Amino acid sequence: LKQRLGERFQTGEAIRAQHAHTTTYIPTQAPDGVAFPETTAEVQETVSACAAHRVPVIAFGVGSSLEGHTNAPGG
Repeated sequence: LKQRLGERFQTGEAIRAQHAHTTTYIPTQAPDGVAFPETTAEVQETVSACAAHRVPVIAFGVGSSLEGHTNAPGG
């Protein structure tokens, strides 16, 4: 993903924590990376790459999850 998206694929601790933080009581479990695709084709390529490597994809909107669905217990 880094090769395809460049700087639009981030693995820094701060950005990962930001995308795992929700308003739930469940402790934050950050993902291994955060992708920022800009086109439908990039979304398709990202999802296909993740599927090929058996990496879960967690959609993130505004971060208002009460259920904790943006937590990434598998990384």
